[in-house]
Amino acid sequence: MRPGDPSLVLEATVGETLPTHTKTLRLCFLGCEENPPYGPTEHTANLFLELLRETLSDQCKVGGDRWDIYIEIFRVQLGQYPTNWDIYDGIILPGSFSAAYDTVDWIETLKQVIQTEIVAKQRSTMGICFGHQIIAHSFESGMARKHSPGSRGGRYSMSTTEAGSKLFSGTDINFFYSHGDMVEKIPPSAIALGHDPLDNLPVQSAAYFKNENEAQQFASGDISVKPFAITFQAHPEYAVSRDLGLEFTLSRILTEMAKRKAISSDAEAIAQKDASDNFDMVHQQSKDVFATSAKVLGWFS
Repeated sequence: MRPGDPSLVLEATVGETLPTHTKTLRLCFLGCEENPPYGPTEHTANLFLELLRETLSDQCKVGGDRWDIYIEIFRVQLGQYPTNWDIYDGIILPGSFSAAYDTVDWIETLKQVIQTEIVAKQRSTMGICFGHQIIAHSFESGMARKHSPGSRGGRYSMSTTEAGSKLFSGTDINFFYSHGDMVEKIPPSAIALGHDPLDNLPVQSAAYFKNENEAQQFASGDISVKPFAITFQAHPEYAVSRDLGLEFTLSRILTEMAKRKAISSDAEAIAQKDASDNFDMVHQQSKDVFATSAKVLGWFS
């Protein structure tokens, strides 16, 4: 396997057997975690494949289309990156047990790649948890750090900013989370879409633009200006299904967090029950926000 080759390509077809139109979505997946329960990379990518399959299935019912989806996996911890970035409709930068501020070689390389391939060329990107943090941390004026109140796992609500409320059509959005770090600052070319002032989280979601002027235009309500990246501290992929997302991923991560004493056993028990009881609500809200973000990024055009 050469460094520029995807280690695996996941495929799915969604929609009509006799479609009005056949469309293709090809995504680059920069996998950042090999260890379960969030990893290995194939497992993480499958969560997003299922989320894409479900959101596009809803769209196909309306438009009579068929979508061929390809997710090409690169293991960035092993130094794997595309040799031709231009063939992709978008990039997914998912979570990791590592920290964006760690000074290990693969993270330093990833920060450089973010700046040279994603930011400089404005490639359509969605960042999740670690991806949310490292995109911010790759800027000199951005910063990720530990979440001072401590690690969080389970269901929490994101309060949208004025721009986030317009984009996502809601003021409080429920997601599933598992994190010990946070984004403290974003660059002037980005704006916050969501935050949690009660839990000291100033940036739970962000949108990144070509420059500060475009960011301010979007913030003032000019939706004709499109971001090239949208990021979330939350994990919308945990809500893809009760089996793959909740039981096989989030539930195991909460157990692992308690085992590592990142959260207490009592907090784990409460989070497990709450996640199960409120799964349907989180599933719908996560899917809606993911679909909106993908459309804004141009993935579903």
